[in-house]
Amino acid sequence: MKLKDKIIKNRVGILIFIGVLLVVTIIIGISYAYFFNIEIKNNNTISGNINTKYYTFESSGNSTLSLTINQSDLDMANASNDYSSFVSGNGGNINVSLNTNGLKKVYCSYDLVYEPVSAYTPNSGAVSAGLKEFTLSGTSDKENSFSEIDVSGSSTVTLISGIKISTDTNILEKWSFTAKYYNLDVIQDNVVGKTFKGNIKVANTDCSFNEPVSGTSFETLMIENNTDIFNENGIRYEGADPKNYICLDSNKEGACSSSSLLFRIIGLFEEEYSSDGTSSTGTKKLLKVIDTNNYGGASGNSWNETEISGKNYNDWSTSALKTKLNGPYLSTLLATSGVNSKLSSAIVNAKWHLGGVNNTSSSNYYYRKITTEDYYKAERSPYATSGTLQNLLSGNPEYVFAKVGLMYPSDYGYATVGGSTTNKSSCREKELYNWYISSYSDCKDNDWIFKSATFIGDGEWFISPSASLVYGVSHFDSTSCVYDDYSAGYSLAVRPTFYLDSSILKIVGTGDGTKDNAYRIG
Repeated sequence: MKLKDKIIKNRVGILIFIGVLLVVTIIIGISYAYFFNIEIKNNNTISGNINTKYYTFESSGNSTLSLTINQSDLDMANASNDYSSFVSGNGGNINVSLNTNGLKKVYCSYDLVYEPVSAYTPNSGAVSAGLKEFTLSGTSDKENSFSEIDVSGSSTVTLISGIKISTDTNILEKWSFTAKYYNLDVIQDNVVGKTFKGNIKVANTDCSFNEPVSGTSFETLMIENNTDIFNENGIRYEGADPKNYICLDSNKEGACSSSSLLFRIIGLFEEEYSSDGTSSTGTKKLLKVIDTNNYGGASGNSWNETEISGKNYNDWSTSALKTKLNGPYLSTLLATSGVNSKLSSAIVNAKWHLGGVNNTSSSNYYYRKITTEDYYKAERSPYATSGTLQNLLSGNPEYVFAKVGLMYPSDYGYATVGGSTTNKSSCREKELYNWYISSYSDCKDNDWIFKSATFIGDGEWFISPSASLVYGVSHFDSTSCVYDDYSAGYSLAVRPTFYLDSSILKIVGTGDGTKDNAYRIG
């Protein structure tokens, strides 16, 4: 006769009541002169600091647990390996709460884990048959749950992870747990004379003041596919008309609610940003977008208007256009009816590189012979105010941190994929000044930035100042030529450009990037 059969004969029914305060205790008693005790308790209080603001996770419970075990509970006649026969105990509520000490916007997540104190070793028969003997299940009043998690053994077990708790949705969650010990059709003699204990704890807490968002990350959207998304000094949209429209309203699909909120994505870049607007905080992934509208309408805008004593006329840091873009333009954009409420916090104080080309024919950065890749180099560090690599006018800043700027000449050059007559490689090797030549028309004709331009005064401004002319600024015209010698005082087309923070925003909804169903943010 099996050991289990021998033990079962003399069992009698028992009733167990356990009071619980701040802990949940589940005890399963087996009345054959030996006892198998399973104790589960929540004894966790977690605290931490976010930007010197204090928050606390707290947990508590207060209930009475009752469990009746009858003589037949573990009788071999009722044993089954389909988990239909078990002894169970139902715990009272455990409350997991978030105390924000008055903070209005805190977003957190946590895990629940089971940590054995005295481990339960499964019976060999159950192990051999691949069966569970001891499991935990749990449900909460916020519709979170986990079911039949095997907690046999000596290792910590994660019961459920990533549970959300926040000031927006809930700051209190009530949990109840069920422990089951299965009456299996195998010898289960490991319970003889032993007590097994374990704790259920809150673990892996993580909090932020930024509301978590669901959707597609910018990184996932901008995966290189060598069709219209390419990796060329950043992950960029390229081609005559890629699906790179993005609407900054609060809708999830369809036509943009306002033409003022319709933009196009230049690309995704690892770029420096600033928390205080003056010094670098570090780098992060930023989505660079450009307005589909000309700022200033049919009149356009001058790059600068007034010379400031001690400053060059083409100093972007003090230019009239920079002031307008980061003042009236941005304020108007953020006040547009239907604008996404997250946009204001998502526009980054980013680093804008202020290197440029020069008018010295012997220079490597001479504007008539410079290619897209060399433009990219000239725009950025290292900077030189003389020599063959001159890319900065003496007295001008190397960069500024600001929310709104303009595109670079290199953004324009990289936006083409070329065509059948002049392929992409040939366009990359051709000077941007000479794209107007008819044999290179494939370059401009397959460049979405050129194709979508509405030229004013026969041109559109870039952000890049000339490195050799105190009045000169780079621009491109309706023939596709790029120059650096146009006076900053003239009025040309302006398409404002800025960076969106990938840690705040994601792509949501069902937009497909077309003009009539642009991508949406959330």
